[in-house]
Amino acid sequence: MTVTSNTTFVVNRENLHEHRVLEREPIQPEDLAEGEVLLAIDRFSFTANNITYAALGDAFKYWNFFPAEHPWGQIPVWGFADVAASRHPEITEGTRVYGYLPMARQLKVEPGRVSQSGFTDVAAHRTDLPGIYNQYVFTANDPAYRPEHEAFQMLLRPLLVTSFLLDDFMARQDCFGAEQVILTSASSKTALGLAFMLNHQRESRGQPKVLTALTSPGNVEFVRGLGYYDRVIGYDELE
Repeated sequence: MTVTSNTTFVVNRENLHEHRVLEREPIQPEDLAEGEVLLAIDRFSFTANNITYAALGDAFKYWNFFPAEHPWGQIPVWGFADVAASRHPEITEGTRVYGYLPMARQLKVEPGRVSQSGFTDVAAHRTDLPGIYNQYVFTANDPAYRPEHEAFQMLLRPLLVTSFLLDDFMARQDCFGAEQVILTSASSKTALGLAFMLNHQRESRGQPKVLTALTSPGNVEFVRGLGYYDRVIGYDELE
């Protein structure tokens, strides 16, 4: 299969308002080395979370996942891609995956630790980066995957992992003995995921007794309507 496009979106790492759309030379199947796989990026989400990746790109090495020539950088996103070509014996062409992607048409990966659920990109430039960002999930074997819910998955799943880890941390610490947990930015995706989990597990854990939300005045009714929090307070109501 001949690939004719490798459009790539980049931003200036020192000035995120400056951006370019580059037409790079497409990676062709014959360019792959033994064990490599070419992903054709199909769709991805772009949220405030991705702006955080860019803002903290140097401090947290987010720019290192998909290197670009300085001063340009590729903002990482979460989305879906299909295997356009494969020189890996365990990964077949046409396989659909979910994971961490550049804002581009193509991504070459070097799969390692392949299992029924997915693989890890073990390319040399990614080995020292956080492992959770290097994992790609085979949608066909993902029990949570629904084709009609791809948009929701791209938007919510990345931060749901963060919510889960926060909930697990709170549970391991027995909520530090606190009777009340207060979540600021209570309408954010991470806070909503954490509030859902804290509320869902409260009966079995017996804590926290009170779950309080702090949010902007415009989001008070939305947050209250979810039913996750016992109290919802707008920032304008705080003394």
